[in-house]
Amino acid sequence: MAVETGLRWALNLVTVLLATSTAILGILLINHLFKNKLKHLFDNLEVFIFSFLIFGYSCFAVAEVCWFLILGIMDQTLSASMPDFYWVVGSVFLLLAFCIMFIQLYRQHGELNHLLIMLVLGVIILGGISYFTYSLVQLEAPKTSGDLFLSYFYPLMSALILVLSFGVYLFFERIDRFAHNLLLLSVANAAFLIGDLLYTVITIKKEYGFYGFLSDVSYIVAYFLCSFSFLWLLFHLRRNSQPEENENSALWRED
Repeated sequence: MAVETGLRWALNLVTVLLATSTAILGILLINHLFKNKLKHLFDNLEVFIFSFLIFGYSCFAVAEVCWFLILGIMDQTLSASMPDFYWVVGSVFLLLAFCIMFIQLYRQHGELNHLLIMLVLGVIILGGISYFTYSLVQLEAPKTSGDLFLSYFYPLMSALILVLSFGVYLFFERIDRFAHNLLLLSVANAAFLIGDLLYTVITIKKEYGFYGFLSDVSYIVAYFLCSFSFLWLLFHLRRNSQPEENENSALWRED
């Protein structure tokens, strides 16, 4: 038990550090990309999208810090609580960011097959996850309505984010500087989904065990990929961009 507690504490600490790193690198990235446009947040769609992304990941970072302090430092058992508020808000903003990005790209370059792929993929993934979660809940129903809501919310929201990020990736050839970074974010979203599914399992079963370990590792991989994606893009832009390019920092082509 002591070994399991120590391992969980260490994994939570790594998760906190990587989540914080993601938020900080995201803030640096959006400052570098749009430092001359931030005052026009609602006039520039790309600034709007990236602001949503960074705010979402920042909420995740705050949630991870709260989770670590409550569970790792204070050693208290958590049900639906303050960290969940930040995770829920962060998830909504990430969903909006990828949704707006997909709609914009589809309006400019979309074809019917793009929409069909999205619909088929969404039905398959959401249907499978809904059935999986429902089966878990039937085995051992959560004690509170808040726990029940989160048991469905986390995996389904992560699935929606993954589907939308994959939908954006369908326009790979149209997304100039952000294409490979978006691939990393899409893989990160898949890791978040795996982590949320496993988190639902351990929440319902009320035990950490091997599934808890895999869940923490999935979150670590997800945050690492997000951090690396932002760091890679930031390094690339600082190395290759000229000062005058700051006013023309479109991430995708409109032709």
